[in-house]
Amino acid sequence: MDFGALPERLAHVRAEIARRQAPAGRTDPVTIVAVTKGFGLEAVEAALAAGLADVGENRVQEALEKLDTPVGRQAKWHLVGHLQRNKAKHVAGRFALIHSVDSAELAEELDKRAGGGRGTAPSSAWCRWARAPPRRPASISSAAGPTWAGCSAGTSSS
Repeated sequence: MDFGALPERLAHVRAEIARRQAPAGRTDPVTIVAVTKGFGLEAVEAALAAGLADVGENRVQEALEKLDTPVGRQAKWHLVGHLQRNKAKHVAGRFALIHSVDSAELAEELDKRAGGGRGTAPSSAWCRWARAPPRRPASISSAAGPTWAGCSAGTSSS
């Protein structure tokens, strides 16, 4: 696939983010994650060349194949897809952010697997709120440590 238009499209996305932040007086940094699902290492190279340091993958095996390369080691990796508990052993300590922690058991497994000095990745939890759709995200990482905003699970962060 040709990724030649990526820098131009990225500039458009950044301009749109700034345009939407302006009315609220916000200048908060926004992290753009280049999700490379279904694309090879050339997509990671193109993202890095365009100035995107954060790269995401939704399949654990595909992510591990990419991040264990010289190009992949240059990126800050995000796991954006569903994570099964039995794959936690492959994930702990390898991703900057895990976007889909959906149970206390998974959070505990990640915490357990991250032992031995590897540290854990900050995570986003999917929480069930009263009278809300069944899966609503809530960030659980902060500078002071994890915050679960009413969820019944927890994990440590690096």
